[in-house]
Amino acid sequence: MKTKVLTFVLLILLAGGCGYAGSSPPPPQMSEVERLRSDFPVYPGFAPIPNDFRMAAPHVASLSSSFKSDAPLDDVRRFYVEKLASDGWKLAGDRKLTEWGGDVGGHLLEFRRGEYRITIEKGGSNNDDWDYGINFRWEK
Repeated sequence: MKTKVLTFVLLILLAGGCGYAGSSPPPPQMSEVERLRSDFPVYPGFAPIPNDFRMAAPHVASLSSSFKSDAPLDDVRRFYVEKLASDGWKLAGDRKLTEWGGDVGGHLLEFRRGEYRITIEKGGSNNDDWDYGINFRWEK
């Protein structure tokens, strides 16, 4: 389980650029990232997995949550495009995820609003611990 969680966290860090998250105080934008996560509409049938990840540094604020669900990606995509668009979010990316060039069934949706980003990842066939991962992020 830890390996899959670490894979998800590493993917989020690589997608947004790695940074040192030392003992610096979190940026003021962290409170907005926390608000985004607390106000986020959770897809019906998503069961949260208690392995949230938090990263804060002067140039980045990021929170991630994971869920179990057998919901089809098309239904999840439709739900979030509708819910987030009504709140000013734009779908900025919609792509398959591959591993060493091979399709493993993973998918990434990316929404943007100003300096903030929400990514929703559908885990691939080699993923047992979570089905969907959601990341809320601000990056300078």
